[in-house]
Amino acid sequence: NYYLFHSLNVRMYGQLILWITLSAWAILELINHQNHHPQTPSATPSAAKSPPTLQTKLLWHLILTIAVACGFMTFYYFVYFLLALGLLVLILDRQRWWQYGLSLGAGVLITIPWVLWGTRQQLRNADFERFSKAASIGEAISKHFEGVTQTLGIHLVLGDWITSVPPITATIAGIIAIALLIACSISLWQENQHRVLTVALLLGIFPFLIALTLDIIKGQFTLGFGWGRSMILILPGCLLLLVGWIERAAGKWRQTAAAILLILYLTTSIGDFSLRHRWIFHQIADIIKQEPATPTLIVMNSNAWGHVLRLAYYMPANLPVQLLAQKSEEIASALEKTITSRPTEYQRILWLDSARPVWGSASTPTQRDRMKKLLDQQFQLKTTQQLSGTMELDKFTAYLYQRE
Repeated sequence: NYYLFHSLNVRMYGQLILWITLSAWAILELINHQNHHPQTPSATPSAAKSPPTLQTKLLWHLILTIAVACGFMTFYYFVYFLLALGLLVLILDRQRWWQYGLSLGAGVLITIPWVLWGTRQQLRNADFERFSKAASIGEAISKHFEGVTQTLGIHLVLGDWITSVPPITATIAGIIAIALLIACSISLWQENQHRVLTVALLLGIFPFLIALTLDIIKGQFTLGFGWGRSMILILPGCLLLLVGWIERAAGKWRQTAAAILLILYLTTSIGDFSLRHRWIFHQIADIIKQEPATPTLIVMNSNAWGHVLRLAYYMPANLPVQLLAQKSEEIASALEKTITSRPTEYQRILWLDSARPVWGSASTPTQRDRMKKLLDQQFQLKTTQQLSGTMELDKFTAYLYQRE
C-alpha cells in the first residue's frame, strides 16, 4: 500500500521499484546462466540442466540496459543501486565483469542527455537549506538514528500508516525491523546460505549504507525525508532477505513465518484502505456542489502544491469557482483586495483554514479574527466543518460564508 498512498509514489517511486527489480533480476539471471549455479536465488532446476541460448543472454542484457536507463531517469538515487549491482557482479562473476559493464554502461549512456538537462533544472530549483544540520554531535547521532530506524520501520512494517502515527512508533517499528533483518542474516549464514545472504545484503542494505554515509559526510539528514520515500529502493533487497530466510533457513517454521509475514502486510494494507478517511477533497467539492450555479471563491491559507493541485483536480471544471491561495500572514490582505475590487462577483466564500500549510505557518488567533471580521462585513457564516485526511498535512477547518 505504500506505493499508492501518495501521488508521488505512484508517479515515481512505484516505478522505481519496477526498474530495480528488473535490473536485479536480469543481473542474477545472467550470473546464473554463466555459472549454472543452483544456489543462485533466481536459479531453477531447468536452467541448471540446460545451457542458455545466445538469444536468451542477449534478451537479459537488453532488459538490464533498459531497466538501468529507466531507473536512472526515474530517480537519480538509482545510482546507489547501480553501485550495488556493480559490486554484486565483482563478487559473483568477476571474470566476466566487462560483459555486465557493457550493459550497465549502455544504460547509463542512454541517460546522459537527461542528466545534462535535469542537473541544470535541479540546480536551478534546488533548496539546499531544506535538510537542516545538527548543532552538536549528540544531536547528529540522534537524527541519524531516527532516520535509519524510521525509514526501515516505514518500509518494512508501517507503510502508509506513518502519516497517522507518532514518529516514535516508526522508530520502534524500525528497531524491530533491524532486529529481524539481523536475525535472518545470522540464520542464513549459519545455514551456509552465503550466496543468498550476499545478494540480499548488497541489494537492500548496501545502498542504504551509501546514503547514510553521504549524510554523515555532508552533515545532512535526508534518509527520513518525506517519510523515507527516497529510500524505497532498498525495499526489494530487504524483502529478499526475509523471503530468503523463509525459503532457505526457516526449517520447520517456514509455513508459519510465511503466514505471519503475509498476514502482517495484508492487515496493514487492508486496514489502511478500509479504516482511514481519504475523501477530504471530495468533501470540499461536495460543499461547492450544494449550489453549483453560485459563484464561489475558495480562500485557503496554503499554497502548497499538494493542497492546490488536489483541490483543483477534484473540483468539477464547469463550476463557477475561483481559488485564492496565500500564506496565513497575507491571506486577509489578499482577500480584502479581492472583494473590494469585485464587490458583487462572489455570492459564497469557502474559507479553508489549514492547520499545516506546509510552506508557511498556521493561522494565529489574531489572523483568524481579522479574517472573520472582514468576512462578516458582507457575508454570513452558514456552516463550520472540520476536515481531515490520512496525513497530518490534510487538516482544515472549512467556513462557508453566504452573501447577505
